[in-house]
Amino acid sequence: MKMILICDNFSPMNLPILLAAATALATAAGGLLALRAKDRLHLVLGLAAGLLLGLVAFDLLPEVFEMSSSTLLGAPAVSVALVGGFLFLHLYEKFFGTHEPAESDFSDDHKHRVNVAGGFGALAMAGHVFLDGLALGVAFSIDEKLGIAVFVALLVHAFSDGLNTVSLLIK
Repeated sequence: MKMILICDNFSPMNLPILLAAATALATAAGGLLALRAKDRLHLVLGLAAGLLLGLVAFDLLPEVFEMSSSTLLGAPAVSVALVGGFLFLHLYEKFFGTHEPAESDFSDDHKHRVNVAGGFGALAMAGHVFLDGLALGVAFSIDEKLGIAVFVALLVHAFSDGLNTVSLLIK
């Protein structure tokens, strides 16, 4: 039985282009889900945030506490970093957030201003995606199986990136 090839002159150099296209499609799919589910977006984002916090609390933090023995201000350095990071993000959201009240029959008409946080989020996402590509390139340069594993992880991650970026922009 002869195998049918889509392209007779497929080169290993074409693989990065295919992987980048697949990742871009996954990001676009996440963004389209955010656009289609505007009225239920809070449920999807709540689930994603809960899963992420569960992963951090029950998988990552216990390992970090085991590995780290350094202290800062008389407390484990990991705890200080965790609380400091939370406070930094809380203050950032408080001073630079663009939350406006939801519209209803009883609210005054108001215009939405430009979503600065969404714009900065999209700009930060560009740097984030660059680092994803760098990690993928390094993984493939080490081992092909490792590269495929990192690609699958990035593919799933790209979907959530698209969902989060679009949800920031449409708020």
